[in-house]
Amino acid sequence: MDGQLFKDLDALTKRIQYLSPSDESLVANMQQQLAKERQGIEDLFESPAKDIAKAFIVAITDIPYMVRSLMFLLEKEDCTPEWRHAIVLALVYLVRSDDLIPDESPGGYGFIDDYIVLRMTVANAFCDSTLIDWVSNVWVATKRSARG
Repeated sequence: MDGQLFKDLDALTKRIQYLSPSDESLVANMQQQLAKERQGIEDLFESPAKDIAKAFIVAITDIPYMVRSLMFLLEKEDCTPEWRHAIVLALVYLVRSDDLIPDESPGGYGFIDDYIVLRMTVANAFCDSTLIDWVSNVWVATKRSARG
C-alpha cells in the first residue's frame, strides 16, 4: 500500500519504536507531563507517577504492533467496508499531530490518546467473531517478528 497515510504511518511507527521504558530521561519527561496535566496524581493512585509514566511508555511502544495488525486486516480480502472505514479512521487519528492530546507533548504523552483509539479498534476486531482467530494470529506474529 502506498499513499501519504501509509508513508506517515511508517515514519511515525519508526519514531515510536525507539521509545523505551528503560530510558530514564524519557520516563522523567513523561512523569513531569503527567504531574503537569494531572496535578495530585500521586494522591489518586497507589503507584507513583514514575510507574505510571513507565506503563504509558510501554503502552505507546505497542502502537507499531497495532498499526501492523490493522494494516494486515485492511489488506484482507474479506475485510468489510465497515471495518475498513473504522481502521482507516483510527490510523488517520494516529498520524494527526493536532488530535486530542498533541503528539509533540513532552515525554511521548501525546501518544496516549492515539494508543487508546488504536487499542479500541483492535479490541473491537477481537469481538468480531469472523476476525478473532485471524487478528489474534496476526497480533502474535507481528509481536514475534518485531522482537527478532
